[in-house]
Amino acid sequence: MGIRTNNEDNGYNPRRGGRKRPQRSASGARTQPDSPLADPGAERAKELQALHAVAEVLLRTDLGPGGVLQEIAELLPLAFRFPGIAGASVRVGEVHVATERFAVASPWILAAEFGENADVSGSIKVSYSDARPGAGLGPFLPEERALLNTIARMVCATFQHRAMEAALGRSEEQLRHIVESIDEVFWLYDWATGQHIYLNSAFEKVWGAKVNGHRDIARVFLDSILLEDRPAVATFLGEQRQQLACEVCYRILRPDGTIRWIHDRAFPIRDSEGRPYRTAGVAKDITATADSEQQFASGVARISSLTPRQRQVLQLLAEGKSVKEAAFLLGRSPKTIETHKAELMQRLRIPDIAALVRFAMRQGLIR
Repeated sequence: MGIRTNNEDNGYNPRRGGRKRPQRSASGARTQPDSPLADPGAERAKELQALHAVAEVLLRTDLGPGGVLQEIAELLPLAFRFPGIAGASVRVGEVHVATERFAVASPWILAAEFGENADVSGSIKVSYSDARPGAGLGPFLPEERALLNTIARMVCATFQHRAMEAALGRSEEQLRHIVESIDEVFWLYDWATGQHIYLNSAFEKVWGAKVNGHRDIARVFLDSILLEDRPAVATFLGEQRQQLACEVCYRILRPDGTIRWIHDRAFPIRDSEGRPYRTAGVAKDITATADSEQQFASGVARISSLTPRQRQVLQLLAEGKSVKEAAFLLGRSPKTIETHKAELMQRLRIPDIAALVRFAMRQGLIR
């Protein structure tokens, strides 16, 4: 924070180290300068009132940047000893406002620069259009300099916060566009409120159900889970309460009567101090994969029930060999091969050769 004070004469001579130059009357006799502060208590009260008023303006959400700075510029002269000849200028970034009395070319300007190495920079200045006696600082008092510094820090901090909020808002909007375009269900749970605070539109597609507000999400979610899978989901929710990264697979029953397999993952979100305050999750419909895995597991079990000879016959028939060719390769009669074929198709619950080939391909018996 830099402060620049520029004052001329009128009892103050910077070339003499800031000491007052004696004043003389018309007769040439030395006289005492005007009192720099007639009522210190009243001046401090004005400064405190100005700080309070500026703080209230900075908290207003109905004003844009220009409106906030204009209000502050109008308040500043009232906090100085000679408001009748005072003007103010406030700049933050490219937004610049000034009162009518602000004298750009005045030799009596008190300035506070801020944010030179930050994302938000600017300055606050107060000028006098005429000189007034001062005590070591020309027309301006040390308390007024400190006041301007304080207000400059307040303005800088507020506009930095606004800039961060704007950037966060843009980031959240970009994130919203992303999560609304994916097929997975994205959800966000806030531990302070004990509620889900976000659920993307994929939920309605996967669950086949609508929710009436954030309070309804937990009810729709829990009611949809199959009874057999609720213990696993309860463990999953318990791990979330312990702020752990966790995952689970479970089945849901949709309103249309269909069952879907869900793979749900959750992970904690931490604040700047490393404390978890939210949990984010992604739930994916894995029904197609789960069905394929179940079919594969069922097929493996059924193959294991075949005799070694029946497995040989299955392999040859799936490769496209005829019954006669299989009989020749195995050294058995066609009638024996026909018997093996009928028995293995019955055990595998396969109606015809085409289905037998597809089954063998799923099981990796042929390519």
